[in-house]
Amino acid sequence: MKSIACFAASGAADCASKNLRRTCALSRAPDNAHTRRGFFDALGSDEVAARTALDFILEIYKVEERAKETGIAGTAEHLALRRTISRKVMDEFKAWLDAEKPKHLPKGPMGAAIGYALNQWETLTRFLDDARVPVDNNKAENALRASALGKKNWLFVGNDKAGENLAGLYSLVATSQANGANPAAYLRRRRSSGSAATPPPDSTSCCRRTGRRSQPSRRPEQGRRRSRTTRSDYPPALHRGREEIRVKRATGAIHDRLRCR
Repeated sequence: MKSIACFAASGAADCASKNLRRTCALSRAPDNAHTRRGFFDALGSDEVAARTALDFILEIYKVEERAKETGIAGTAEHLALRRTISRKVMDEFKAWLDAEKPKHLPKGPMGAAIGYALNQWETLTRFLDDARVPVDNNKAENALRASALGKKNWLFVGNDKAGENLAGLYSLVATSQANGANPAAYLRRRRSSGSAATPPPDSTSCCRRTGRRSQPSRRPEQGRRRSRTTRSDYPPALHRGREEIRVKRATGAIHDRLRCR
């Protein structure tokens, strides 16, 4: 079952599949926070060199904080600051990394941090050409934290259709939280208004297992007895009713979870 749709954009992610990037023309956004973490962990092995690297990265974040305080984040003025100040800092940082690399063991804390920064340099400097690209992926990691914590509990959802319904509900809740809305109130409003009602009985629907269009129920002729009742003999409303029960149960579980918080 294909669950990822291709799109052309910059993906703010800690790591991305090479096949996905090649198929979907997806380019990785920088993660200077991960780079900083490597040098922070290397403070115990070479404090002077590690603090020098941290100072370079700090200058990058000072530019971003200045853009936020002045309200120009994501604008042409922000891009101008990146190209004039941040690019100069990154050029000096790159020259320092090249000079420091031979001084440290490749598998040591400092050598590993330097190697990671040099190997990811094209990605780390991508924010210099687009003001919309963040300098790190902290927001993306925080948004995925809930999925990472709960993925073991969501391994089994019954069937593919139930998985699609649960994925839709989860996307709705995550989008509501990102926009400061109450997902439980939104779902209650949708249910009470009837806007999520099922389609009329004459609409075409397909049975999940047989792949045939579901037929309206037919009463057997008098005096004849059916030996077997197939799934397609049931009315479409019965199929939709079962799906509504699954959706309502999933919605209630999400509502209870948010209410407990």
